Amino acid sequence: GVEAAETPLVPGEFDLAQNYPNPFNPSTQIRYNIPTPSHVVVKIYNSAGQEICILSQGPQQSGIHTLRWDGQDTLGKPVASGIYFCTLEAVTPEGKNFTQSVKMLLLK
Repeated sequence: GVEAAETPLVPGEFDLAQNYPNPFNPSTQIRYNIPTPSHVVVKIYNSAGQEICILSQGPQQSGIHTLRWDGQDTLGKPVASGIYFCTLEAVTPEGKNFTQSVKMLLLK
């Protein structure tokens, strides 16, 4: 007989999912997969490429992670309606780099 393969709890690859909801107001969920313990930075940029805030920075264990962005900048001020980018940057202990971005729309 054929044995059913177990679904691993650890994702097989880095992946940054599209935020939900999108468009959003006032906040949105950002989910990403980390297949191996890595140093992870999750940042929000505006459409001009300026850094708005850092949602997460530091070592993270493998697994599926979820963050929430409330549409505020580093100083806690609400940002204007428009297009923003969430960027996931990860570096594995072996020095492999991964970067992925998703476009998000804030509508007020």
